[in-house]
Order: sequence, then structure tokens, then C-alpha cells
Amino acid sequence: MKKSLAIFILMITVLFTACGGGGSSDSGASTPPSTSTSVSMVIDQVYTMSAGESIEKDSEPTEVVLETDINTGVTQATLTSGSASLVTN
Repeated sequence: MKKSLAIFILMITVLFTACGGGGSSDSGASTPPSTSTSVSMVIDQVYTMSAGESIEKDSEPTEVVLETDINTGVTQATLTSGSASLVTN
């Protein structure tokens, strides 16, 4: 039960993170260039995620299954439909 709840919460968090949101403000301060890299995910391939990585949807609809081992804390992501990228910040 706890494992299912943890997976559900993680999936919801990723979905809301991937959907974007947030506004933009131009305060005049310059922002350093982004050093993030992205890898296009392949359907049914398992990706082990590290701290600081996120998933961005490239098309609608997209479905990604996330599984987190509660004993080790390792999270694995599998693209099941659509297209998405694994982004390292």
C-alpha cells in the first residue's frame, strides 16, 4: 500500500512538473546560461533517474511510468506512450 502511494505521489509530482507553469518576470538581472542536457526517451526502455533529473513531455498525450524502490530510493522511468525527454539540470 505504501509503495503504491509513493509511486502515485511521485507520478503526480512529475506530471505537474512536466506541465510547466509559472510565470516569467523581467527584473533586469541576467540569468546564467542553462547547462541542462536532455535525452529523448524510447518507448519501453527503462531509465534510472538521478537527483536533479526531470522528465519533460514532448507531445500530448504522453505516459511515463515511474517506479521507486522504497528500500534503495532508486527511481526508474519507462515511457509507455507519446514522447518525452529525460532532462539533467
